[in-house]
Amino acid sequence: MQRNGLQQTTMAAALEWGQQPLPAPVAAPYDIVLCSDLVYQPHAVQQLLSSMRDLAGPGSVVYASCEYRAGAGLEEMWRLMPAYGLQEELVPYTDLHEDWRSPDILVWKIIKQPQQQQQRQQQQQFQEQQQHLHKQQHQHLQE
Repeated sequence: MQRNGLQQTTMAAALEWGQQPLPAPVAAPYDIVLCSDLVYQPHAVQQLLSSMRDLAGPGSVVYASCEYRAGAGLEEMWRLMPAYGLQEELVPYTDLHEDWRSPDILVWKIIKQPQQQQQRQQQQQFQEQQQHLHKQQHQHLQE
């Protein structure tokens, strides 16, 4: 940051994923959050998504990149994002600078979903759970 003359307008800080409340000097929300090389193990995905959600505000953009590693938790991250109120969009490979792109490195643009959309998703998930429970009860009664 100093080399690029950005020390007055940017900040870098260590953060343990999922830490509540966010530690000082981390005062969210931020306009832009940069994350790189961040998914290694599936069990850490929920803490990572929790931190992304807490660091971002309604107008924030989170840019995240990491190498694709089978079984590292990327599929779990994509699946759980909506439950954390996050919406992801894969940045096309051709949009990345040719000097810095690689076929096994993925870059996402992640935003917080509007509150109304989050509430609709939560209601839909609740209804799906209720339907599933109802089916299980019905099957149990028939046995």
